[in-house]
Amino acid sequence: MLDRFKIKLATNTTEYWETIEKLHAATAGADTIPLTFQDWELYKFDLRDHQYPVTLYARPLGVYNQFLHEQYAYTSSNTTIRAKPGDVVLDCGGCYGDTALYFATRVGSRGTVYSFEFVPSNIRLWLQNVQLNPGLSANIKLVQQPLSDASGQELFYQDFGPATAVRSQRATAADGIVKTLSIDDFVDQNHVPRVDFINMDVEGAEEPPLKGANNVLKTYKPRLAIAIYHSVEQFCNLFEVITSLNLGYKLYLGHHTIHAEETILYAEVPDK
Repeated sequence: MLDRFKIKLATNTTEYWETIEKLHAATAGADTIPLTFQDWELYKFDLRDHQYPVTLYARPLGVYNQFLHEQYAYTSSNTTIRAKPGDVVLDCGGCYGDTALYFATRVGSRGTVYSFEFVPSNIRLWLQNVQLNPGLSANIKLVQQPLSDASGQELFYQDFGPATAVRSQRATAADGIVKTLSIDDFVDQNHVPRVDFINMDVEGAEEPPLKGANNVLKTYKPRLAIAIYHSVEQFCNLFEVITSLNLGYKLYLGHHTIHAEETILYAEVPDK
């Protein structure tokens, strides 16, 4: 909240800067995909040198956050919250497929990753990245609908790549239209046998999908990694959504960059 100019965060280390520098150096001469979002480019990375059997187009910071720093895994002196071999994972906010590929490496051949992404420009890159990894793609399923607290709601959006947000009202005639899906309905309709881990980063709209997972949370008590950095209100609201169910969840907070983004709320039910 005080910003990086006032506070040096724990992630701001010599090791961090050395790793970022190496990742940027690896982009020299790499194949690229230009994006319309903020004039970004995605660079082709081969992560075998980093102990991941993954090739993908990504930004250097994305590679660092998802794969090297593992922002969707939490470890402290008394607990570890992460996807495990054989898990069924809901990857809510699939974007370019990097998180789906990360989770696929963690759950292995016995696990399944359901990746939710509805933005057309993101889906094109998601498909390209996942298809680059035939050894992992069989365990990844794409679901092309936005998540909310109820299914069948009509929402509007403009395609801003990773920053796309949905609205209940049309803003322009060119707005895309999508219908929502709740996690409870998805699991029920697709006969998903269980849910072990839910990852969620949907650009500030995390509260409705979490409310739409009440039955899944009560039935399976999955481990959670929920983005909480999009607004100050989320620090209260998402905590209340989880604790109000009285399921015995223990909550932990982790921050994974040198700036304001990527604060994650982790939760688990010990000895579930």
